[in-house]
Amino acid sequence: VAQFVNGLLESRGDLSLFKDHIRDFLVQSKEFSAQDNKDLYAEEAAAQKERERQRMLSIPGLIAPSEIQDEMVDS
Repeated sequence: VAQFVNGLLESRGDLSLFKDHIRDFLVQSKEFSAQDNKDLYAEEAAAQKERERQRMLSIPGLIAPSEIQDEMVDS
């Protein structure tokens, strides 16, 4: 991102250079988004899942006791 911003600032006087820089950034972004990037969000997803589980455990009766026992056995 810093490289992109620096490139924008350096090319502010030359319109064709500016357009080329934008085009290169968009191509690189598209290449990145085409890749499987689930692993970038895996940690956040796991934390969200744990927060949701803790929230459900804090409300009595929201989770059946048998499900809680199953979790204890799995751990």
